[in-house]
Amino acid sequence: MKGIHLSDMRTFRSCRRLWNYTSPLRKNLEPNAEKHYLWTGKAIHYALSVYYAGKNSNPEDLMNGFDSFLETNPPNLADGADENEQICLASGVLNHYGMWSPSHNDFEIIMPEVNIAVPLGDDTYYTGQSDCLVKKKEGNYWLLEHKTCSRFPDYDLLVMDDQAAAYVWGCTMDPRFEGMIPKGVIFNFLRKKIPYRPELTSRGKLSQRANMDTSYEIYLNAIEENGEDPKDYTEFLLMLRQKKNEDFFRRMPILVNQQRLKSFEQDFLGCMKDMLNDPRIYPTSEWYGFSKCYSCPFKMPCKMESSGSNPQGLLETDFHLREEAYTFFGEDNL
Repeated sequence: MKGIHLSDMRTFRSCRRLWNYTSPLRKNLEPNAEKHYLWTGKAIHYALSVYYAGKNSNPEDLMNGFDSFLETNPPNLADGADENEQICLASGVLNHYGMWSPSHNDFEIIMPEVNIAVPLGDDTYYTGQSDCLVKKKEGNYWLLEHKTCSRFPDYDLLVMDDQAAAYVWGCTMDPRFEGMIPKGVIFNFLRKKIPYRPELTSRGKLSQRANMDTSYEIYLNAIEENGEDPKDYTEFLLMLRQKKNEDFFRRMPILVNQQRLKSFEQDFLGCMKDMLNDPRIYPTSEWYGFSKCYSCPFKMPCKMESSGSNPQGLLETDFHLREEAYTFFGEDNL
């Protein structure tokens, strides 16, 4: 059974040699060493899946989910990264999100894990996974997609990206979503940054520096821990609330209309045909500056191939087969 994934298609479009190394349709390899930002993102993502597993999300579930992930997936970080630093970062982001999200979860969880499967013929499926199907108060359905980031993306670039269109297209083609077709995707961004806890001044009061990198929830919690009255900090708390915490969390809804779906389908099916028809493999030459090639984990085997050497030995020692990360559905499940 052949699965076509959007991430795989993106790699095919950007560099066919990298696609040949990494695609489940080809060698299906990944590096032995995991980068610290991947572990942090996975830990946060798993905790969020536990948090949104039920209709009544409990902030305590975030940390329970994180503890469970940490127990079975201890950090195995490369490049001399500090394991404790990453653990503190992930737990700090989740703790803050648990304070922020209850007043911002303006939806009902309909399906906590969304597995999309669309038969495309010849034992081939398009498969995708989204984090949640939710229903807003006005009655519309949306997909909720969690993302961690170091900085928030530009909204216009997010609109142009194929992910929202791919997921909505998959739902329209999957009969299990009849009557629940999402209008689009709400990208739930969590910045990998812990808010600053306010320090005490010489008078024993909390600092009210205007440039403090903190949030309303964290500051209010500090007031309570210091045994003070929030009324004494009314103006500063109002300023923090008006910021809407967009320095740490942002939800970006991407509406997908019929014209966008039609355009995506044409591009998707054309690219899929190319991927499955034994395409010519060649690298994308981007060695200059801080390009994709500069940081590519397959840089060395690629250089060997370009110089006429056989990289098989390096591929066997520094890389391993990826575990299948996607669920395939047979005809009986559609």
